[in-house]
Amino acid sequence: MAPERVEAVRQAVAAAAAASRPLALTVEGPGAFPSPRRPRVLWLGVRGDVAPLQALAADLAAGLGATETATFTPHLTIARARSPRGAPSLAPLLARPPPAPIPWRAEALVLFESHLEPGGARHVALLRAPLGPATGPPIPTER
Repeated sequence: MAPERVEAVRQAVAAAAAASRPLALTVEGPGAFPSPRRPRVLWLGVRGDVAPLQALAADLAAGLGATETATFTPHLTIARARSPRGAPSLAPLLARPPPAPIPWRAEALVLFESHLEPGGARHVALLRAPLGPATGPPIPTER
């Protein structure tokens, strides 16, 4: 990505974070995309301050100039199959009893840069922007 585009993304992340507030969230039971029988992605659901989290996602999308109107569904991706056909061997994991809900307080929005490598993706944090009114500039991270 061009350096000037990276700076525009940083600014959009910082602005969306400043317009939000810390969020009380809970990580809950698992699910799969596109289906539980042939999962390509395993995820854990997120509950709690979902409406403010969706508003944060909408603010960020608007700040980035997105024109899509897809609904943001909060979740945490925990596994991804390499095959586009999915990984049926992951399906039994969904049949296990769900873990106890895990409370979590989100206090910052972090911008990551992804590098696709033969061994998998590597993610580098570029910016950590606290949620809520700024008490100082966002904290750049090392590249």
